[in-house]
Amino acid sequence: MDGKENNPETGFTRIKPVAIDLTVNSAADHAVTSRKAPIRQILIWLSLGALLAAAALVIFLLPAWIGPPVSVPDPSPVVAGNSQPVAATATDSSADSPWEQAQESTLRRETQGILEQILDAKKDLDEHAVTIWAGAEYEQALQSARSGDDLYNQRDFNGARTHYDQALAKFKELQQRVDIVFNDAISRGKKALADGDSDAALKAFDLALAIDSQDRSAGQGRERAEKLDEVLALLKQGDNLLENGQLEEAQQVYRRVLDLDDQSDRAKQQIAVVGQRILDRQFNRQMSAGFTALYNGQLEKAQQAFTDAVKSKPSSAEARSALNQSQQQITARNIGSLIAQAQTFENSERWQDALAKYAAALELDPALAAAQTGKERASLRAQIHERLEHILAQPKRLYDAGVLDETGVFYRKIRALADPGPVLSVQLDRLEQLLSRMSAPVSVQLLSDNLTTVTLYKVGELGYFASREISLRPGRYVAVGIREGYRDVRVEFTVDPDTPAPVVEIRADDKISFGDEA
Repeated sequence: MDGKENNPETGFTRIKPVAIDLTVNSAADHAVTSRKAPIRQILIWLSLGALLAAAALVIFLLPAWIGPPVSVPDPSPVVAGNSQPVAATATDSSADSPWEQAQESTLRRETQGILEQILDAKKDLDEHAVTIWAGAEYEQALQSARSGDDLYNQRDFNGARTHYDQALAKFKELQQRVDIVFNDAISRGKKALADGDSDAALKAFDLALAIDSQDRSAGQGRERAEKLDEVLALLKQGDNLLENGQLEEAQQVYRRVLDLDDQSDRAKQQIAVVGQRILDRQFNRQMSAGFTALYNGQLEKAQQAFTDAVKSKPSSAEARSALNQSQQQITARNIGSLIAQAQTFENSERWQDALAKYAAALELDPALAAAQTGKERASLRAQIHERLEHILAQPKRLYDAGVLDETGVFYRKIRALADPGPVLSVQLDRLEQLLSRMSAPVSVQLLSDNLTTVTLYKVGELGYFASREISLRPGRYVAVGIREGYRDVRVEFTVDPDTPAPVVEIRADDKISFGDEA
């Protein structure tokens, strides 16, 4: 080949440099680049020097750095279970053709790959205690691998590979069964726990733990299996107590079971049964106490008992009905008591007290007709009573003629009431006397000097007089005296039927001096 020659000593092909004329340019290019020629020539010579240095490194130094080829021996097959590697039989490579050597090398590499998979599978199975649950099949796979070793040592690589493939297939099959065997052991252990078979449960969970010592469910199952006999004994004891009606004692025993095995479904079920029976017993006692109290008229006690029963069983229609019954009886009793008290107050003409009782009864039953009628009656009589007391307490208000007339009308209206009662009768008698006194004229003596003109408001002008008697109704009066040249005089006096008649002097005797105000 051009530019190359073979070197038999090194096995490399020496590259011969090719002469390159980098200075040849066309006339047109020379004309354009004449000014840049010195710089370009320098760059060309530098590039050429670099290429020659690289060629020298490849030809003279690289073979020395790499050295002669090294032959790597094939690894010897190692079969699981054998402590020594399988010795490869010495062969005379010169006796085989290159094609046979290549085929043999390929088979050996493939066989080594299968052996590595066998070793990995064996390690995995050993870690999952395969000898416990599939010892015979495992040994059969090992025997296939050993047979492969024998054939391998005899350079029967095809036969060796066949046996190795059989061993690997069996190992993989066993690997696929690990989870199945483990889950089956867990299932059998749980069933044995449920059946009360502690021996079977221990065996099943021991197998599961041998396969996976870190599995939580297997560990918990093993612990439960160890305590199963004690748990069963306690369950039997609790059942006997429950059958004999010793509920609290049975409950305590079942709780001891849960202390030993907090996953015991049987104990949980029995605790629920005991709890329900205790609740039923308590409910029945509360209902019985409520009806007994209701029969004896102890309504509050009955109400409390039925309230407790409803708390025990909120869904019990019977308890709610009984509670409503006791509450209705309490309400009826309280209403009756309030009406009776109101009527007692009415009989005593204590109308405000009666009114309060009727109002309280209506709060319990707004539709109660007796309370509504009683409230209206008591309210009216209370108003009458209060007005009469007000009139009697302020008799001088009757000095006013209008008030006197109005009070007279009120008196006659109230006097017409049937069966007024002793208190009202006394009030009316006192008012009658008061009205009589306030209406009866009183003789009043007026004194003057026959020089003063006297006028009595609400009566009229009386003129001049020295002495005069006049009949006046009780009340307040004003008399005015006028005299020419004298100051006017104003006299106020009261006519009270309960006191002696007054003597009233009206004289304008204060003479006005010159310069004094009029």
